[in-house]
Parts: sequence; C-alpha cells; structure tokens
Amino acid sequence: MWRLVPLFEQALILISVLTCLFLASFQDSFLHFHEIVFQNNDWVFDPKADPIILILTENYFIHYLLFWLALTLFLILVIIWITKLLINFFFRRS
Repeated sequence: MWRLVPLFEQALILISVLTCLFLASFQDSFLHFHEIVFQNNDWVFDPKADPIILILTENYFIHYLLFWLALTLFLILVIIWITKLLINFFFRRS
C-alpha cells in the first residue's frame, strides 16, 4: 500500500497542472480535448438544428470541469491521507 502514495501524489500534481492549463485557455483546451477524444465531428452542434447547445453553454462545461477536478483532487487527497494513516498504524506498533 505504501507504494501507492507516490503514484497518487504524482496524479495530484498532474491533475493540478492540467487544471491550470485548462483554466488558462478553456476554449482552446475544450476544442483540443474533443478533437482528440472524438474522431468525427459529431460533437459539433448547430444551434439552429440542435437546441441542446443553447442549454449546455460554455459556462456549464467550465463549472462541470471545476466540479469534476475538485472531486477528483479531494478523493486523491483522501486516499493519500488514509494510506498514510494505515501505514503509521501498522508500522508504529513494533
């Protein structure tokens, strides 16, 4: 279990760096993400033909990203904290 701590700490750093990059230029990052993940143009919506794009604005996606990142960072921190507590609990008894 102690071997997982550095992995989660590296994930924490990586997600923090990606968050800064996404927030520095959200629109460009959003477009690059969709170009990488989707090989076709099905993710491009026309407001006249697809009214869903009027509801799911850029602001919605920024808030969704921030929520997802905050939740992910929180869970990683909890896992690191629990792992360190367990390590201390099991190895301080000797």
